[in-house]
Amino acid sequence: MRMIYCSTAQSPQALQTLLDKVEVVSREYGLEINRKKTKVMTRTPQKELEQVETFKYLGAIITENGDCSKEMQARLEAAGGAVRPLDSLWKDRSLHAKVKQRLLSTLV
Repeated sequence: MRMIYCSTAQSPQALQTLLDKVEVVSREYGLEINRKKTKVMTRTPQKELEQVETFKYLGAIITENGDCSKEMQARLEAAGGAVRPLDSLWKDRSLHAKVKQRLLSTLV
């Protein structure tokens, strides 16, 4: 997925102008914008592109209002999913605390 991020487009016309410029420059390099895969996040509906309130880009959840709670929740769940299978190691009394500390440091 490609992302065009612009917080300066103050109107639908300004956003359309920006998208038109990106399309022209993309063609100069032999690239084409796939309108089925391209999404926009605006306060006013766009005609040709799907409008979304959130999307994932480079592993981060982007929201139209800049709220990061969904991103934080997703990262906490991912971390829990990575650490949870190691519960038996944390409870293992035969492993020294220093080994557990090094393992935790490596994970973080």
